[in-house]
Amino acid sequence: GGSSSSSCKPTPPLQRLRLSVFEHDVAAPPARGTASQDDKEWTSLSKASPQQLCQSTTKEVRRIVEQHARDHEVDMEQHALGLICAEREELWRRCRRHDAGSTGLVPRSMLCELLDEVCGELGWEELLRRAAPGLSREVAYGEFL
Repeated sequence: GGSSSSSCKPTPPLQRLRLSVFEHDVAAPPARGTASQDDKEWTSLSKASPQQLCQSTTKEVRRIVEQHARDHEVDMEQHALGLICAEREELWRRCRRHDAGSTGLVPRSMLCELLDEVCGELGWEELLRRAAPGLSREVAYGEFL
């Protein structure tokens, strides 16, 4: 008979996921009658059904996670820009080497390649788009660095 070998079957994408679990403290609504006048949201939550409480808590956790993601993005940008500062001399030297006409300009794509080589592959095109939105297709590397 035929044998069914599970080693030949590809693993479904969801089975390859790695999940991390984080706890978030979300304030519970105050007991009835203790909320301040301007705290209408908590007052309405204290009268809410379990499903409404769950939805409200989910929204609050989503806000927390979104804020963490924004903070992480800013931290990553700051570290990447720090790498540029730390490797400034080497980057300048390499840009100068690629500037055959001594114009002081290198193509933005070349700058990104040099950043990949010197500072690591961090998605420089996107980082530069966010950190230096006015950077043109030709970069004055002396000013940039």
